[in-house]
Amino acid sequence: MQAQKISNTQTIPYAKASMAMDLGEISGDLAGIRMLGFREGHQYQHLVPYPEQAHAPVLEFVQEFATWFSVPEEQGFFIVGPSGVGKTTGVLHLLAEANVPTLKVGCHRDMTLLELIGNSQLKEKNGASVSEFVYGPLAQAFKYGFTIVLEEMNLMFPDVLAGINEIVRGQTLLVEQTGEVIRRHPAFRIIAAGNSFGNGDAGSGKMHGAKAQNAAFLNRWWKFSMGFLDVQQEYNILKDKTQKVPPEILRGIINVAESIRDRSIYRNPGDQNALDLEFGTRTTITWAQTIDRFARAGMGGSIKRALHATMLRAEPVEIQELLDQLCTNEFGADY
Repeated sequence: MQAQKISNTQTIPYAKASMAMDLGEISGDLAGIRMLGFREGHQYQHLVPYPEQAHAPVLEFVQEFATWFSVPEEQGFFIVGPSGVGKTTGVLHLLAEANVPTLKVGCHRDMTLLELIGNSQLKEKNGASVSEFVYGPLAQAFKYGFTIVLEEMNLMFPDVLAGINEIVRGQTLLVEQTGEVIRRHPAFRIIAAGNSFGNGDAGSGKMHGAKAQNAAFLNRWWKFSMGFLDVQQEYNILKDKTQKVPPEILRGIINVAESIRDRSIYRNPGDQNALDLEFGTRTTITWAQTIDRFARAGMGGSIKRALHATMLRAEPVEIQELLDQLCTNEFGADY
């Protein structure tokens, strides 16, 4: 290993632009909730996510997230819940409103710690190939004070998570390939999203790829569980995202979704007969928007065709039959 050199990153100019912002600007329900944010125009403005206006986070989540983000106390923020309910969307919405530079990483089962910290890459310089170390997203966030969002963190193996755990609580990060020791930037935050709080698939065999995690790992995270949206809030989102879909059809979409959710592993943990079928708000939005596209094109029979185009053609026959029956019961001849 090379001799260690300290990389001091405590005086990044944008960090001086921090402020406490009132989240009442997002929604009146959030008035009085304060969260650390950054003034417009900092040098990492290009890394600030774009807010999804029609999918504002719910009150309880905002209260906890804002409290953690403002004073993280060497903790990460771990949010779990069914696929498609707005875990990452909710986080990115708040980070956008607070003007926080953010890196989003999609995790996978083969991901290594080096992939997150960085590695050497061959680059052309003066007509010759030279090896140059390139920071990975986790090292960038740690060094420059970004927030990093790890999607589907459950997919990673425990040895990788153990390395992340040390970074969550650590004040320095050693880059073994170069010997550099990076000091933790005071604005560094780490957020993870997944389907499970570390117990893998809880023995059901249905949360494919979810890895078990130990208590020592989980102790380093503020934990929040996000369920399916309230029916009225979901309706408002679908209404905002469509133009030509009648209200009764939008409510019917949500009714069908709720019927599936009532049969799902998320509402029936431990039930071997429960469905492992994604039917969160992401799915209802896509279904409604596809109906809307058919309607604007002047095509009939759009409810069924839109559902099949959205998801049903990729599902097993028994799921297709179940959803077709639920939709026939809900929409009648319109389906």
